[in-house]
Amino acid sequence: MKRHSVQHEKLALIYTSAERARAMDELVTEAFPQLSGEYLLTFMDIPMVNYLAGKRPFISTSWPKLYYHPDTFASKLAEAVNKRKCLPAIIRQKQNIGVVPWPAEQPEPGYLSYPAHLFKWPGHGTILNQFIDKYEYRVLWENEMFQLLTADPLTGPGT
Repeated sequence: MKRHSVQHEKLALIYTSAERARAMDELVTEAFPQLSGEYLLTFMDIPMVNYLAGKRPFISTSWPKLYYHPDTFASKLAEAVNKRKCLPAIIRQKQNIGVVPWPAEQPEPGYLSYPAHLFKWPGHGTILNQFIDKYEYRVLWENEMFQLLTADPLTGPGT
């Protein structure tokens, strides 16, 4: 039943399940205070997180799948790094939110590798993981539903 609210002023009078409210409350109270910088990259189906966190989208949209082709997503990531001269914090979902109910007690193993049988946009997932590896992101915080990743600031051109 949707009788529980998330403890965030921008979600007043919006109700969800107890499990979803708890997962979101943890994101808001534990992860958001750790965000620094102006930009945030949210992945994949959680565009409202930018709004809730008060952060600008790193790639000019808070919903990466709007760049339908994986190559477009990759070029927008590269363009943003060059233009902004910084790396964003990344918040990504750890479960497919298209599957009801979320958060699941046991997430699908391997979901963050973005296999096609679990994820509708596997090319985007591969590109995100390459970006995470290239810039040596690390998990700063996570719960069963979300993960906050950060990297050291860029140190110069060609980084």
